[in-house]
Amino acid sequence: MTGTPPDPAALAPDIQRMEETLDNLEKHFLQEKPFLCGYDISIADLFGVNEVIQVEPCGYGTLDRRPKLKAWIGRVREHVQPEIFDDVSQLIYRLAKAKQNL
Repeated sequence: MTGTPPDPAALAPDIQRMEETLDNLEKHFLQEKPFLCGYDISIADLFGVNEVIQVEPCGYGTLDRRPKLKAWIGRVREHVQPEIFDDVSQLIYRLAKAKQNL
């Protein structure tokens, strides 16, 4: 937001933690279940999906490498009405695009 590129060395530990967290979501929570807490959507999915989709516009391409997360986001989207999910998600993508135009 400042217009100054972030220091890659300063970001490296945070990116590593983010990758580990996303790995854990796939390996422990989405391994054999469609949703984070089981077979039905829960508040954990609603909050969790919001956090995960915020990472994508940052340019790390996490979903392309994470088919389980991508499929989970799709399931959550379908359960909360795609139009509503898309409206909320678009705000995140618009903010990311505005940041790129600074």
